[in-house]
Amino acid sequence: MGGGGPAGRARSMTTAPRPLPCAWRLGLLAVVLISLAAPGTARATTFFVDPAGADEAAGTSEATAWRTVARVNRAALRPGDVVRFRGGGVWREMLSPARGGTPAAPIVFAAYGAGRPVLDGAGATGFAAVDLQGVADVEVRGLELRHRRGDTTLVYVRDSRSVLLHDLYLHDADAGVQLSPSGPSADVVLSSSVLRGFSAASGGGIALNVGEGSTGVQVRDTQLSGAADSCVLDQGSGSVYERVRVSDCGHRVTAYGTHGLYLKGPRQTLRDSEVWNARSNCVSVRMQDAVVVGNRLHDCPIGVAWFEDATARGTTRFLRNSVWNTRTGIYTDASDGAPTQTFEISGNLVLGTGGAEGIVTDEAVGLRLEDNVVTGAIGTALRVDGVGAGGYVERRNTWHSTGTPTFVWGGLRRTFEGYRAASGQGVGSTTGEPRITPPVDGRPPVDGRAPTAGTRAG
Repeated sequence: MGGGGPAGRARSMTTAPRPLPCAWRLGLLAVVLISLAAPGTARATTFFVDPAGADEAAGTSEATAWRTVARVNRAALRPGDVVRFRGGGVWREMLSPARGGTPAAPIVFAAYGAGRPVLDGAGATGFAAVDLQGVADVEVRGLELRHRRGDTTLVYVRDSRSVLLHDLYLHDADAGVQLSPSGPSADVVLSSSVLRGFSAASGGGIALNVGEGSTGVQVRDTQLSGAADSCVLDQGSGSVYERVRVSDCGHRVTAYGTHGLYLKGPRQTLRDSEVWNARSNCVSVRMQDAVVVGNRLHDCPIGVAWFEDATARGTTRFLRNSVWNTRTGIYTDASDGAPTQTFEISGNLVLGTGGAEGIVTDEAVGLRLEDNVVTGAIGTALRVDGVGAGGYVERRNTWHSTGTPTFVWGGLRRTFEGYRAASGQGVGSTTGEPRITPPVDGRPPVDGRAPTAGTRAG
């Protein structure tokens, strides 16, 4: 029977297998070597830094912690490495990593122990608390950054990408976070942080300053306040601000307009945020395709304003904002140049005080006003000075005042009926009192959203 039957099959199964061809063995060896060399896996190391440590130590445990930020700066950090500073420790040095990580394995600077580590930035050789230049995939988490002399930037970013600044407390300096225009950066995220107290001691005074050329900045769940100049000055492209709280901005600089958010780049978005007590505008927008949606804007001369600096045609949208305690609720002005924008202004609530203006537009390519509620102590409910080839649509709005609201159309002040006759618009609009929850202590309805068409009279 030869190798037949169960016994024969058993003997053949115990026979040593033939070796793989040489090419296969070399390929398998290459795969193994690549997996061993992959960044951010087994090679990643956690280092510790403690004011009571020693730079000659290994740094790989709390018992062998390094002492200085200078030791961190000269370390040959690799993708996936984590550097942790002891909570409560204070370093008067500038953190300036020489290299970054990878998308899958960023280099992280964070805290350990109780409290926040403090980078004071007041060292004789430092110009910032954190200096990020020419790096990618870096995270800075859980630190306190300050500069008691008040003449430096706390986080300086130049020519970097994929940077995460998370859970930081930045305060008492000349400027907070600056993205340099001399080396634009991309995909910088600032989240869950507090920035306050920026004095303009040497011409700064801005909590967040995004230079021209930077792209994809995201700021979310963050508070920015107490800036001598505008709290935010952003000249980048495609920036997004979500759930931010911005207040007490610009009251110590009077040579020019200062704002809560000064959005000077294209395609920028402010969403679901609150802005108040800015010297000029709560929000000032300058470029094409901006979106300002779902915000609470109050206690500024103007709630949201747009001025013509755009570099291309576009559509700018102001949607579902609540605006109160302002001289003018919503304002657009392209009278100093050729207008570029079509404006969609819809679903907003403007609560006027002291004879305020509701919605004012001065030159536009096109204008759509729908489902807005303007009410309270309003003098001029609506003023429209010039609409271009994009056309004008105004419908389903409530223009209510505790006095008699007036309308400006074609340069003439008119009654509501006169405005409707002259403009040919106003379908579904009314001057009846809207059915909204009255504000308490000057605050808007509880949900902060403009009422829909179904919740008002008429």
